[in-house]
Amino acid sequence: MTRHRPIRGASAANPQPIGRTADARQGAFRHRSDMSSEPKEELRQLERIADTGGSSETPLILLAEVWVVCAIAVVVLVALALLAYRLAS
Repeated sequence: MTRHRPIRGASAANPQPIGRTADARQGAFRHRSDMSSEPKEELRQLERIADTGGSSETPLILLAEVWVVCAIAVVVLVALALLAYRLAS
């Protein structure tokens, strides 16, 4: 294992070198062609669902999105009302 001496004043312009660690694995990331057919089919199915939006969770996601937008609108209206009250008095 190579030991690196720390660089004083390391920054983005002068980064600290990183050596290999003992637990680093060779080939930890495989190419998609190495996958078996079952995960490939599941990946294709998830891509189709993401493209079409045809999932059982879609209505729940839309409901949460509408709720967040309404909550933000209410907060803005309350802030404007408080500002108007403060300026009027």
